[in-house]
Amino acid sequence: MNKLLTGLLAPMIGMLFILLLHFNTRVDTMLNQWNDQDKNAMHHIDQQALREAVDYHKKEPAFARRPLSTFLFEKTSSMTHLPIGTSFILVNFMLFVCCGIAIYLYSLQVSFTVAEAMCSQLIFYSGFTILCAFFNTNYTYDEPLTYLCFIVSLIAFFRNKTFLFFLFFLLSCLCRESSYLFVPVFLYLTFHKKDNPARYKHTILFAAAFVGVIALHAYFLQWVYPFFFTAQSQQELTSRMDLVDFNFQDKRFGRETIVSFFIVNAIPLYLLLQSWNHIKKNKVEKKLLYSFLFLLSCNTVIVLFSTIARESRLFALPLLLIYPLLGRYFLLEIKKIRTSKLTKCSIVQWCLIAVNLGILYLAHGYIFTVYETTIHPKQFNYNGEYLFAIVLVIVGLNTMSLLTEQQPTNVDQDIYR
Repeated sequence: MNKLLTGLLAPMIGMLFILLLHFNTRVDTMLNQWNDQDKNAMHHIDQQALREAVDYHKKEPAFARRPLSTFLFEKTSSMTHLPIGTSFILVNFMLFVCCGIAIYLYSLQVSFTVAEAMCSQLIFYSGFTILCAFFNTNYTYDEPLTYLCFIVSLIAFFRNKTFLFFLFFLLSCLCRESSYLFVPVFLYLTFHKKDNPARYKHTILFAAAFVGVIALHAYFLQWVYPFFFTAQSQQELTSRMDLVDFNFQDKRFGRETIVSFFIVNAIPLYLLLQSWNHIKKNKVEKKLLYSFLFLLSCNTVIVLFSTIARESRLFALPLLLIYPLLGRYFLLEIKKIRTSKLTKCSIVQWCLIAVNLGILYLAHGYIFTVYETTIHPKQFNYNGEYLFAIVLVIVGLNTMSLLTEQQPTNVDQDIYR
């Protein structure tokens, strides 16, 4: 019971902070009424814009085939008699709270400590796609329900609850089809599970079950959105496959596309790189890392070629697999700093420190003078500040590692129960 209450603390505090962030008088978000003449209006929910967003997701073929989130918004609105915009906020923020709890339970399930589980929550809520989820550079809609269903499916997978795994995996795919990217990963992890003498049989059965999931998904679409199977719908969907030209149409869009990837994945990739020696010693962690890198590569290509890449949330899906590992690796970095002692630096180390500080200086100049967002001026969001914070954290950790003598740490353990 105490563990559950501990897991609830960070989500509640995190989502309260995120709610306040989205209604402050500087930013223009999906949720607040943007009015640079009347700052008080920006504390109010933009009911009209959110109503239009829900209607758009019911009509546009690319989104209408994902009706679960829309159903929850409208059902909540009809049951509580709240406006649709209020229901949109209530449902999504509650789902994000549940996501934090699910990440906590996922971390504990794979045998991590309570501190590592809470740190995983911290990394989740401090990520740009969650912290700034409803900024106009993210346009979050289906992601909260997708994340929750997928994380629950991960918990079921590691607990060997096969029916629950496929049920929640199907739900995550109904929310966003990109969840199918994880199918090769689950087959890979199934084949390499320890104490699995019938691995070939189990892997083949899992593959057959995934075919069944796809069939159920197709039946669901035929039932709720038969227009999806028409030639007109398929033509509209095919037209989205050449969006790479949109993402790199000029320098502004190209820079924003690259920054969108960096702002989501820079810290996770840095933590993984810093902990590479520890990962190599743990076979299961190494498999999860390879799975993540595979997902990251596939997802990045898909996002660049078939979506509007400036919506940073699209790059975040692969991270769901490794939030427990990120929590552990971040705590490991903190432990290194706490247990290390200042050392006498060589000329090479001083040069590397100077390079890091030079990178920080150049990043500051670029972010606050050159970089801009293509939807709204950057003074109406926190993209630039968040981007600079990422560079500051990486440079700070690099500099500390150069200034101190690292003590050996032991994090070797099998994360399967």
